[in-house]
Amino acid sequence: MPFLLYPRFWNKIYKPSKKENKERAHKDGVNVGFASVEALEEYFFKQQLNDSYILPNQLITHSISDEVLDQYQKYQSSIAQSDVYLAKNNNQMLRLNSILKNPNQEVVVLFRNPSQHAYSLLKQHQLFCDQQSKDPFMLEYMNWLGHHEFGLGQKPFAFSENNKNYNPQQLEFWVSRWIGYYEHALKYAEHEKVCFVPYELFLNQPQLVTSYITSKLNIHDDAIQPKRFVKKEIQIPNIDEALSEKANKVYQELLKFSINK
Repeated sequence: MPFLLYPRFWNKIYKPSKKENKERAHKDGVNVGFASVEALEEYFFKQQLNDSYILPNQLITHSISDEVLDQYQKYQSSIAQSDVYLAKNNNQMLRLNSILKNPNQEVVVLFRNPSQHAYSLLKQHQLFCDQQSKDPFMLEYMNWLGHHEFGLGQKPFAFSENNKNYNPQQLEFWVSRWIGYYEHALKYAEHEKVCFVPYELFLNQPQLVTSYITSKLNIHDDAIQPKRFVKKEIQIPNIDEALSEKANKVYQELLKFSINK
C-alpha cells in the first residue's frame, strides 16, 4: 500500500520496474505491472470527509467545501507535478457539482450501450466476488481505496431507486444502476466543462477522441498514438422490457450531447 497522502515522498523511495506483463484482476486483456497507474485518489476524499458519504448499503451524493476543494487541487499538483492531472474516478459523479467549481477542470463522461455495459459489470461483479472470497485482502484493499463498484463490498450510488426488486447477481440490477448513473450525469449535459464520449466511438476511432479531448485542454497530442482496442459485442440475455426501453432512452439522450452528435 503506497503512502496515498504523501505521493511525492513515496516516489522517492519506490522505484518499480516499468514492465507491464501481467493481466489485471479484471481479466479484460489489459496488462499491468508495479509501475502502472492506478486509481487511488478516492482515499483523499475518504480521509477529508471521514467516510461520511459511504453508508452501509450505498454511496450518497454530497458537496465538498471550498477548503477541501483547495486541498484537492494541491493534492493533484503534488501527484502530477505538471500542468495536467488525469483522474479516472467513478465516484466523482457523487460530488461533481463541487468539482466543477474549479474553472480549470474538464470532465469526460464515457458511456456505453447499456445492455453491453450492464453485462460487463455483472461479470466483473461475479469475478471479484469469487476472487475476494478466495483472497479476503482483495476486499479489504478495495474498501480501503473506496472502490465499491462491484464485488463483495459493492455499494450502489444512491441516484435512483430503480433496483428495488433486483440484486447484484441479476443483469437487471446493473441496467438499473446504469440508468441511475447516467440520468444523473445528464444533469450536467449542457455544462461547458463536461463532454460525453461514446465508448464505441473511442474503440473504433481512438485518435479522433483523444485529439478532441487534448484540443479542449490545449495539450499537444503529437506523441499520442492510441491503438484500437478490439472489443466484440456479447449476446445479451433477455431482460425486463420496460427497464431495457428506459435504458435505451437514456442512451439516445446521451448520444445527443456526445462528441459524435
